[in-house]
Amino acid sequence: MSSTEQPSIEPPTPWGLRGPHHEIACWSAGDPAGPAVVLLMGNTMPGSFWPADFRARLVASGLHTTHFDYRDIGASTHGVFTEHPYDLLDLTDDVIALADALGRERVHLVGLSMGGFIGLLAALRHPDRVAGLTTMMSTGDYTVLLDATLHGREPRHTTPPPPREDWARAVAGIPTDQPYAELLAESFALACGSRGDTDRSYWREQLTANAPDPARTMAFDHKQAADRTSENWLNLLPSLTRVEAPTLVVQGEDDPIFPPPNGRLIADAVPGAHLLTVPGMGHMLEPAFHDRLATAIATHIQEAEDKHPGHT
Repeated sequence: MSSTEQPSIEPPTPWGLRGPHHEIACWSAGDPAGPAVVLLMGNTMPGSFWPADFRARLVASGLHTTHFDYRDIGASTHGVFTEHPYDLLDLTDDVIALADALGRERVHLVGLSMGGFIGLLAALRHPDRVAGLTTMMSTGDYTVLLDATLHGREPRHTTPPPPREDWARAVAGIPTDQPYAELLAESFALACGSRGDTDRSYWREQLTANAPDPARTMAFDHKQAADRTSENWLNLLPSLTRVEAPTLVVQGEDDPIFPPPNGRLIADAVPGAHLLTVPGMGHMLEPAFHDRLATAIATHIQEAEDKHPGHT
C-alpha cells in the first residue's frame, strides 16, 4: 500500500474494561484471528489520538488492533488519581488486564512516548504476556523528563539527554492568554519534525475531533503518576538486558522531547532490538510518516509471529 492510498476499515468496536475504582474505554478493529496489537498512547493523550489512517494501515496488514483511554482520560473514569492515586506500574497492569479481557495469552504492544515506556515495563514485569514490542519516540529512563519538566531541576542521571533547550524555551514562550485548545495546538506543532506535513490547523482539527474539551479529556495526572513510581521502575536502562520480547525501537531524528540518543540507548540495551531512525520526524505521529511506520511495525510483528507461531 502506497503512502497516498487511504485504507478503509469499519469503525472500531467500543467496549469497556472495569477495574476496582475505574472503567477503561476500549475500541477494537480488524480480524480477531489476527495477531493482537494493543496501542499505548502517550501521557495526557486519549487513545483516539492514534490517527485513524495509521490504525487502518495496521488493520489492513491483518492485525487486530485495540486502542484505549488510560485512567483519568477521554471516555475512561475521571478523578481516579485524586481519590485512589496510582503509578505507572498500575497503568501497566491495566494493559495486562486488557489482554485478559481480549482472551489473549500474549499481545503485541505498540507504545508512543509514555506508552513506549509502559510497553518496556510490561515486557519486564510480564514477559510471558508480551509477544512483541514497539517503542516510538520514547525513553528507557523517565527520570530525565520528570526532572526537567515536572521539577525544573538538573536531571539526576546524565544519560539519556534531557529535552532540547530550544524546544523548552519555545514551549515556555507560548502565550497563555488564549483558549486551551489553541495552546495545545501550538505546543504540538513545536514538537513536530522538519519533514512533517502538518501545522497548527491540523492539530486544532485533531483536538476538535478527539478532545472537544481538552481540560477534561487530557490526563494531567499522568506525570504525577509517573512521579509516584519507584525510581527502580523509572530508570529501566540497567534492566533492559532482561527484555525477551522482539523489540523495534522507532526514533525521530528531530525529536525535541526524547532526543535521538534515547532510542539508541534502548536498542543497545535490549537483546536483538532493531533501531529505526526516521529522518525529519519529531515527537508527533504526523501523516507524512504513517505509511513507513505502519509498514515497519506490521513487518516486525509478522516476523515475531513467524518465530513463535500460535503464541497469541
